[in-house]
Amino acid sequence: MSAEPQIWMKKARPNELALELSVHEDCPLPAHELDRMIQRVFHRYWIERTRPRAGEPFLRFDIWCEQDLLYRYAIVADYAQYDDPYSASRSLGPIYEAAGAASFGGIDRQVESLTQQALSDHIVANFEL
Repeated sequence: MSAEPQIWMKKARPNELALELSVHEDCPLPAHELDRMIQRVFHRYWIERTRPRAGEPFLRFDIWCEQDLLYRYAIVADYAQYDDPYSASRSLGPIYEAAGAASFGGIDRQVESLTQQALSDHIVANFEL
């Protein structure tokens, strides 16, 4: 699912974006591999990955997997924000999501595609809106 760039995605430092990644323990690809793959997409888009800061939007990924004959997976990515350093993050939208059943390749391709969609929206919001 592709979302639309939003004006609140504009940042004082447009070449930076924080990321928070949560990977279910049953996923066939470990969190560090998915993290490295997302980092490569950030690098291709010339965006420096930073840590989430209170009051600033960041990209949040939640990857859930379950093994059957194939791996079933659900991937939800959205923009979120911490209102202060001690609060839970809240979703700002837009939401990018994918689900399916596949081998290893299906999950990593979907994560890469959703990262590209989210970063494309970030770029449009920061350099074209």
